[in-house]
Amino acid sequence: MRLAGNLLVALSLIAGVLSAATAYQVSLDHGNEVYEGLVLTAAAGLRLDQDGKPVLSDKGAPEPLLVLGSPLTSDNLKKLRANQKALAANPPEIPGYRVPNGKIRVQKFSFARWDQSWIFACSVGGMILGAGLVRTAASRQATVHRESGKSEDLLKALRDARQRLSQLQQHLDSAGDKIAELPHVVDDLSQLAGDLQVNFLDHLEVIRSLLSTGKMAEVMESYAVAERFSNRARSTAVDQDPYESERCLAAAAERMSHTIELLEQSL
Repeated sequence: MRLAGNLLVALSLIAGVLSAATAYQVSLDHGNEVYEGLVLTAAAGLRLDQDGKPVLSDKGAPEPLLVLGSPLTSDNLKKLRANQKALAANPPEIPGYRVPNGKIRVQKFSFARWDQSWIFACSVGGMILGAGLVRTAASRQATVHRESGKSEDLLKALRDARQRLSQLQQHLDSAGDKIAELPHVVDDLSQLAGDLQVNFLDHLEVIRSLLSTGKMAEVMESYAVAERFSNRARSTAVDQDPYESERCLAAAAERMSHTIELLEQSL
């Protein structure tokens, strides 16, 4: 259902964009009152000679019947409609130029003049329906994940990580020979980083379905900060700096607690 919803949203968006591109193009099939006060924002029609062939400029380009800025008076509309019929009856072949399709471009928008307004309306409806399908699928997936208990597994892994970080910090703080303890810190943090990465990746889909976008961003940011402090503690331990390593271990445990709190509030 999620795939169908996303596909419907994408197709509706494409249809809406394409129809919106024609919002200022008007057909000549409406009554003259519809065009009152409008001027052309692009040249329209083709000038034809007595034989019905396009009149070409000195550069070999076909000359328009009405130029940019021409007002859409009754007389000009009559000329454009007659020109459209003549071109439809005997379409000229002009290399490198497209024969006008009977549409004119004007400077003001109006739903009444927009022939593709129904396509745009359908695209909006399609996007709303598609978003509803995606939301329904996400809600069902969230229910499944809540009942599966996977969110509790992630919380347990994060609590274990917090405990291990706190224990390492306390052990380093109480050690008589801090330098001698640093290899132990490096080994434990390396193992912890691998365990956390696997756990977080395994449960990423779970928290994505259970959390809103904003809350997901908060959780990921808090977890990333904890991970950076943990990595910093390991690198400073490698560099034989026990005091900086101890400080980073305490900061990592604190940020991990914050991450757990955010998850507990949302799950």
